[in-house]
Amino acid sequence: MNNGLQRFQYYLEQLGNLLDQARKESDPATWLFKNNARTQFFMLEGLAKLYAGLHDRESFKKLNDWFKKAEDGFGKMDHYEAVYSSMSANEKIPAEHTHYFLSMLEESTAKMNEMLEDEDWISSNRKRINKINDRLTEMNWLSPSEEAESIVKFYAKAIQSIGAFLEEKKGDFKDIEHDVHEFRRKLRWLSIYAQALQGVVQFDPIEKATEIHKKYLTDAIVKSPFNKLPSLGDCEVWVTVDKPSFLALSWTIAELGAIKDDGLMLTALCEAIQYHTGGSINEALIEAYSTLGDTQTRMEVILQQAEVVSHTFYEEKHLEHLITGTSHRE
Repeated sequence: MNNGLQRFQYYLEQLGNLLDQARKESDPATWLFKNNARTQFFMLEGLAKLYAGLHDRESFKKLNDWFKKAEDGFGKMDHYEAVYSSMSANEKIPAEHTHYFLSMLEESTAKMNEMLEDEDWISSNRKRINKINDRLTEMNWLSPSEEAESIVKFYAKAIQSIGAFLEEKKGDFKDIEHDVHEFRRKLRWLSIYAQALQGVVQFDPIEKATEIHKKYLTDAIVKSPFNKLPSLGDCEVWVTVDKPSFLALSWTIAELGAIKDDGLMLTALCEAIQYHTGGSINEALIEAYSTLGDTQTRMEVILQQAEVVSHTFYEEKHLEHLITGTSHRE
């Protein structure tokens, strides 16, 4: 897969097939959600974000807006479904709070169905998909060598922005969504780009694992299918990444995900409490702790755990060593 157009079309065809099936369903949003259509939107959003940083910024930004809106909609469904499932299984949670999250799931699903219809994602003639393809065929794509060099520069800027984000926080995470979740998102895009590019990113054949990498190289991370990069295929030029650093990145994303989920469940319960009581966030937290009992980790501890994981990973300079250069066929 040797050019950007083909990479987009690879995921657009997968998405189009899912949308064709969803069109036959009475609840297309739920069908797409259960059949993991969010992955295709994620990959397309990742490609659009990346190519907007390489060339033709405005055209790719418009595509990114379309993909992001859909992905965000499925993200809300995912959030409320996860919270509802978790809370309905917890006998400590009052029924009124569980019902609140069921209603929020139903509301987010209804909005997603409306968006899919209004923006022609599920129209009978693939109107949205065809419109995107038309835009893509009009692009002036970079040559393989120009593209690879531009991707290296793009990663450098993305990594620099991650450092700036942590510097701004000054080692003090205060909020799950705007600090922990946002930092994890920034890291996760680095991993998504590598998958979405369909072979343009490959592991450097020279591995440089050191003692500092050992804690990250768990069996779960090393053997994860998500850490196997797409095959090189017919790519003429590619970007090389340091495998131990990439696996450390993956471990950190997973660890922050577990911490983030713990915090989001707590903030979700506070959301339901505030909805029913109209009280402040501090009052809601007090009630949430009382409801969940002594085994519930306090929010300040969750934030501290996330801050330690984030800064340890960053200060060990895994991101600085992530991209090792470019390579090409002899």
